Amino acid sequence: MLTLIVIFLAYLGLHAALFKVFSQHDYAGWKAFVPFYSEYIWCKIVGRSGWSVFWLWVPIVGFFVGVNMIVDLLRSYNQNKFSQHLLGGAFPFIYLPYLFFTKELTYVGQGYVLFNEYQTQLRKAIKGKDTDALAQLAIQYPQFTKGIVRQWSEAILFAVFAAHFIRLFFFEIYVIPTSSMEGSLLVGDYLFVSKAHYGIRLPMTPLSFPLLHNVLPITGGESYTKLLTWDYRRLPAISEVKRFDPVVFNYPEGDSVFGYNVPYEYEYMNLLKTGETNELQNMTRKYKVQVRPVDKRDHYIKRCVGVAGDTIEVREGVLLVNGQPLPDFSGVQYLYYVHKKVNFDTKSLENQLPLQFERRGKQILDNYVYMSPATAEKVKVLQGVDSVSRLLLPKGEGSRTSKVFPYNRVLYPWNIDNFGPLWIPKKGQTVPISMSNIDLYARIIGVFENNKLELKEGLVYINGKAADSYTFQMDYYWMMGDNRNQSADSRSWGFVPADHIVGKPLLVLISFRNAAVGDGVRWERVFKSASCAE
Repeated sequence: MLTLIVIFLAYLGLHAALFKVFSQHDYAGWKAFVPFYSEYIWCKIVGRSGWSVFWLWVPIVGFFVGVNMIVDLLRSYNQNKFSQHLLGGAFPFIYLPYLFFTKELTYVGQGYVLFNEYQTQLRKAIKGKDTDALAQLAIQYPQFTKGIVRQWSEAILFAVFAAHFIRLFFFEIYVIPTSSMEGSLLVGDYLFVSKAHYGIRLPMTPLSFPLLHNVLPITGGESYTKLLTWDYRRLPAISEVKRFDPVVFNYPEGDSVFGYNVPYEYEYMNLLKTGETNELQNMTRKYKVQVRPVDKRDHYIKRCVGVAGDTIEVREGVLLVNGQPLPDFSGVQYLYYVHKKVNFDTKSLENQLPLQFERRGKQILDNYVYMSPATAEKVKVLQGVDSVSRLLLPKGEGSRTSKVFPYNRVLYPWNIDNFGPLWIPKKGQTVPISMSNIDLYARIIGVFENNKLELKEGLVYINGKAADSYTFQMDYYWMMGDNRNQSADSRSWGFVPADHIVGKPLLVLISFRNAAVGDGVRWERVFKSASCAE
C-alpha cells in the first residue's frame, strides 16, 4: 500500500510541474494529468517525436526515455547546470514542481532540438579540426559548453549508472566461493550470468547503492533501504528453468541473517531450525538480525534437479525424479573412502590419482576423497589401493551435516543419502494440509507467499481461518550441488521459489586457482560452458 502511495505522489508531483508548463504553452492545465496525452504534449514542447510516448511505457527502456525527456524540458527553460539535470533526473517529482512554481523561468526553445543541433555542429567541427567553428559554437550555445570538471563528472556518473543498469537487468559476474559445485564449477570460477534467460526480474527493492548487492564496504551495513518496495514482476523469458540447468538464485533462508560473512553453521536460520537455543541467544546478543527482502538475499548457485510438479527422492545415494533414477553426468561427484595397503606411500597415491581439481591433498591423506564415479573406478585399479567404497548414510540415520528439510525427524527421518519422496509445489495446484504435513509447506505459506500462518489446537490457520488445503501461488524448484556430499542445498533448506530465481550461468570468464589471483589462472577453464564446466 505504501508503495502505491509513493508512486501516486511521484506521478502527482511530476505532472503538477507539467500543469504549470502546459499553462505557459496555451494548453489547458488539466491535460497534464491525462495519461499518454500529457506525455505527447510534453514531447511537442521539447521537440521530440511522438514515438517517444510509446518508448516511455516500455519497461526498462522507458526509464531512460523519461530521464532524457526531463533533461530536454530543463534545457527548454535554460536550466543546463549539472546539478539541475542531476536533481531533475533523480527527484523529478520534487525538483520540477519546486522549479516551475517558485521560479520565473523563460522558455528558450525546444530543448531536444537545440541540443541536437549543437551536438551535430560540434561533431562536425571536431572532425574537421575547425577551431574557429568551435569558438563560434561556444558563443552561439554557451549553455551547452562544458568545463573539464563537468565533462569528467558526467562521464563517471554515466559509467557507474550504465554499469549498474546492465548489472541490474541483463548480466552480472559471479564468483564461486565454495566447493559445493566442484566436479563442474570450481572455487575461483568467475561466471558470466544472464539475467534475461529466465526473464528479467524487475527490482523489488529499487533504492540501493549502485553496484552493491546487500552490504556496504568498510561499515558492513545494508546497502539498500526498504522505504520503497515493489511487487515481484518478471519480463518474458527466453527459456524456462530446466532440469540440469545451473541456476543462480537468492538464498531462500537468507531473509533473516546476522550480517555479512557469518559461517553457515552460525547463520540465524540454521541455528533456528537445528534448535541450537544457547548459540542462537549468544549470536543474537552479538549481532543485529537483518531482515532482507527477496532480491537482497545472498546469491547461491546450484543445479536444478527438479522443477515444479516433479517428485524428488534420493534412495541409497541415487537421485530419482518421478520415480526414475537420473543418470550421473560427468560433473557429479560423491564422497569415497580409499582403502590403501599397509606402509603405502600416500604421496605416491596422490600423484597417481587422476583428479582434475585442487585442494585434494588433505582429503587423500585422510583416505577420504570427493570424486566422480568414473574417477573412483580408475582409482580402484591403482597400484597400492585395496578398494574404494562410496560412503552412504543408511536410511533413518541422522545426517552427517545439519538437520535436513523439513527438520522433523519423527515424521521425516531423512538424510542426504536417503531423502523423500517429496513433491515440488506447482503454481495453481492445491494440496491438503494438516498438522501431519504442515512442516513441508509452512515456510511457503507463511514466508514465500506472505500469508499469516498459525498452528493452534491441532489445526492450521491461514489468515485467521482454519484451512485443510492450500493452493500455491508460485512455482518452486529443487536445487542440489554437484559435489553431493559437500553441499548445503535443497536437502538442507527446501524449495526455491520462482521469485528467487536470478539468472543462468552461461560460461566461465576466468578462473583462479584456490580463488587467489596470485596462485595463477586455470587457462583451460576460460570460456568453458557453465552448464558442466568440468
